[in-house]
Amino acid sequence: MTNNDLANGLPRSLERFLIEVAAATEGDSPGGPLTYELAGEIDALHHCDVCQQPIIDIEVVADWLLGQYGEPEERRADVEEALRRSGLEVGDPLSPNYCSYHAQITSE
Repeated sequence: MTNNDLANGLPRSLERFLIEVAAATEGDSPGGPLTYELAGEIDALHHCDVCQQPIIDIEVVADWLLGQYGEPEERRADVEEALRRSGLEVGDPLSPNYCSYHAQITSE
């Protein structure tokens, strides 16, 4: 799948993307337009070293989204915060090889 194909499935603006991600955290489909499949297509997906839970690399996704929407770097904090709250596994920045559950266990 090309970046154009991926972009065609996205909301028309970054603001709309962030709104849909936020709305999805309150519903039954976490992530909304952000999915593990999308993350995998843009090389922003890895797996927990212990349980193999998929983990989204929010920095890579944020880079890709800013580029797709032509947004300035100043929007990065908003994007990354929305991705952290998406309801999908984004791991722990201090233990990037582990899901949030196993990062907590390994740090104890």
